[in-house]
Amino acid sequence: MIAIGIAMLLQPGWANIAAAAVGGVAVMLLVKLAGRVALAATLLPTIAAFVVGAGVFAAAQAGWLDGPLRTLLAPLAVLLPGALMVTGMSELAAGAMVAGAARLTFGTVQLLLFSLGILAATTVLRVGAELLANERVNQLGGWGPPVGLALICVGVCLNEGASMRLLPAIGVVVAAAFGAQLAGQHASGAVLGAFLGAIAGSLGASVVAYLWPRLPRLVVFLPAFWVLVPGSLGLLSVTSVGIDPEQGARTVVEVAAVICALALGLLFGSALAQAVVGRRRDEHL
Repeated sequence: MIAIGIAMLLQPGWANIAAAAVGGVAVMLLVKLAGRVALAATLLPTIAAFVVGAGVFAAAQAGWLDGPLRTLLAPLAVLLPGALMVTGMSELAAGAMVAGAARLTFGTVQLLLFSLGILAATTVLRVGAELLANERVNQLGGWGPPVGLALICVGVCLNEGASMRLLPAIGVVVAAAFGAQLAGQHASGAVLGAFLGAIAGSLGASVVAYLWPRLPRLVVFLPAFWVLVPGSLGLLSVTSVGIDPEQGARTVVEVAAVICALALGLLFGSALAQAVVGRRRDEHL
């Protein structure tokens, strides 16, 4: 469900959604295997990226779908270290240098392992450059994103073992982050969208956790990271570096700016939440 929901946001085409659903099942089976075999756990990012990439690129070569590069990101998104890298940036900005550097290093290695799997799939299948363009299709219209967001929220509850009572709270935070991101993108571009989306997600999760103290803030906040998909953008950039170094270098700079904007938005949102919540608590006291 999470893969389908993310596909409805990233690549809303019927064939692309079907491919994301099949890829999501493959990733789930690989995660189960990694839980039993240590070697599979170590190589999980590369194996998952290769399996999903080979299937999606083969379908694109057969003419069954367009925009394969964005399509394969949907089933892989739950494994991407986007939240890890943004958290690392936030810790560095807050002065926690050791923890922040460790998270960033680990996240970068994970991205490289994912990219290695995708590059291996393109090499084995001899994928042409025309299939590696960052192309977006839209066959669903305006109803696709709301349904995709709902599927992501339900999928997170099922995947994380969270109670369905958390669904309204998760939905509010995800909708706030997604709406703020869209508003920022329309106003100025991806960087402002990431900044506003991170503020809305962080502030919204803190407010929800304050109003309902029994709700775990991190579980409520997690889907917002997957909606903002910093890890997906990073995977696109690293893959582009291996395919077209000139284009990939520009994309790396853009992704770095987006990740920094997400980290700053997270800090601003947390600071605003502490100020609002702290004031409310003082008033009650």
